[in-house]
Amino acid sequence: MTAPTLTMKQVREVFNVTSVTLYHWRNGTPTKEPLPSTTDDKLRVHFSPSALMKWAKKNKVAIAVDPVKILERGDVAEKPGPKPRIKAEKAVARKSIKAKKEPIAKEAVSANGAANGSNKAPAKKSSSKKSPGKTPRKSLVL
Repeated sequence: MTAPTLTMKQVREVFNVTSVTLYHWRNGTPTKEPLPSTTDDKLRVHFSPSALMKWAKKNKVAIAVDPVKILERGDVAEKPGPKPRIKAEKAVARKSIKAKKEPIAKEAVSANGAANGSNKAPAKKSSSKKSPGKTPRKSLVL
């Protein structure tokens, strides 16, 4: 039986870094030796927990979570998945609720006719006071 190994996701959690950082560490940097890893037949990358601890100590990299604890836990902290879809029954119920709404009664329409789709302001009321300089027109009688 082979020794348990860590996946890329688990190693990201161990060091609290991104996969891009791990990529650079695996290739080596001017200040760090290459991160020891193995690749299986399906090109999946695996890491030995003991080799990770030695590498981290040698290259002065802080460990956020103990790799042994992650192996004991057996899972990786995942991001939440997509939101579940609404079931068809609920969607049909919502449509029927919308259909049951009654139209607005004509008596409930405001004075400016906003319910009719008109966006015009209400007409101004004429004042009963007459202007001092104007006289009303007289109709012609023939």
